[in-house]
Amino acid sequence: MPVARTEPSRAVSAALAVVLGAVLLVLLVLFLNSRGTSSGDGEFSDLAADDLLRRQDADGVPTCFDDPISGNRPICVFHTGSDPDEGWVAYDAQVDGCAFAPLSPQAEELVVSCTGETYPFSGDGLHQYSVTVDEDGRLVIDLDGPSG
Repeated sequence: MPVARTEPSRAVSAALAVVLGAVLLVLLVLFLNSRGTSSGDGEFSDLAADDLLRRQDADGVPTCFDDPISGNRPICVFHTGSDPDEGWVAYDAQVDGCAFAPLSPQAEELVVSCTGETYPFSGDGLHQYSVTVDEDGRLVIDLDGPSG
């Protein structure tokens, strides 16, 4: 019965191809990671101001959710003025890693679930983000830094 023989050059070529593929994959991951959204940084504009105003008028409370860029940073959005294009605030929906208690339509303030500490719906005292309304009526929330 004949025994199959492996040529050393063929084995070396296959090993080099696997190593080259792994290196290219690592470089691709590093490139994609350097684009700035892996840590939750950036800005998003997926929220229609009119929809949020209707929800706030009906419930009277901020809209809170995980940020849609990374899902790691919960934020709340609230409107404080009479002009639908002005008076928007966005702020962290947690304090020292502890989320707010769920909001009911009867809520009058934000309550930190771990400590009972309270904050106004305007987000005063919390880390806030810059919010603008674009020409399409969508909120643009900049998670890169605080509002100025």
